[in-house]
Amino acid sequence: MATTQIDLSNLKFRVQLITGECGVREDYTEDFGNEEFDSELDASAPDFSKVGYDSDDEWVDEWEPWLKIYYIEIVTKDKGKKIGRFGLRSVQAVARTVSQYENLPYRLVASERGGSDLEAFGTTLFNEANRGRLREEFLSGPTKGTGVFGEELNYGSFAVISNDAQIAKDDFFIKPEFRGQGIGSWALQELKRHATLHNIDFLFVEPGVTDITYQQRSDVALVNSKHARVKRFFRKAGFRRVGTSSYFGYSLRNDKHPSRRLAIEDDCEPL
Repeated sequence: MATTQIDLSNLKFRVQLITGECGVREDYTEDFGNEEFDSELDASAPDFSKVGYDSDDEWVDEWEPWLKIYYIEIVTKDKGKKIGRFGLRSVQAVARTVSQYENLPYRLVASERGGSDLEAFGTTLFNEANRGRLREEFLSGPTKGTGVFGEELNYGSFAVISNDAQIAKDDFFIKPEFRGQGIGSWALQELKRHATLHNIDFLFVEPGVTDITYQQRSDVALVNSKHARVKRFFRKAGFRRVGTSSYFGYSLRNDKHPSRRLAIEDDCEPL
């Protein structure tokens, strides 16, 4: 496929705050690559909008004040053409509050709006039986990995980049005809300083292969190659593995965090 040249200075984010009960945008079934659907975009559309309930509806804030769900499109400034997209789930520190049987992983699992991505993140890294704290296996022993992440993950707010290409269709995705021009790297750097991550301490992602057909899934060499490329992409952006888990983290507010000083080649792989 021929590459369509893009000027990075002509790109911007178009952010939707998803307030609907199911936690996905209303048009989530639409094909992102459908040109007819893309043509409906207007360059004058707002850079930020609230999608779902009316602005005066407090249902979401009442039940889950700690969770915000964003759908972010990468579009051109001049025509509003879709170039890429990704989803983001932002979790405020108040979700860590321990009260009776509730704690962070409990809330992430119980939240119907957070989706399977957030549920898997919570149960993989945090121990509900230990007040929702980081699992001991990532603090000591052979599964500690490089040890650049530790007890500090028990505090503060965080956000998780979505990896859902099937249901919400908000995985990190750049259209094939625009790839190879640094757009994905631009998007991650733009995200790190974007208002959606204001007061967020850590940004997490589970690098995965989502841009693959059903028939290609049986090609182990192809899948491994694509997975390695995705991991390399996030590592180049400063993300490092949490223990030996499948999740990578980035310290947003502490540029002296050990993970920010770990060289790419020194990051670990699962045992």
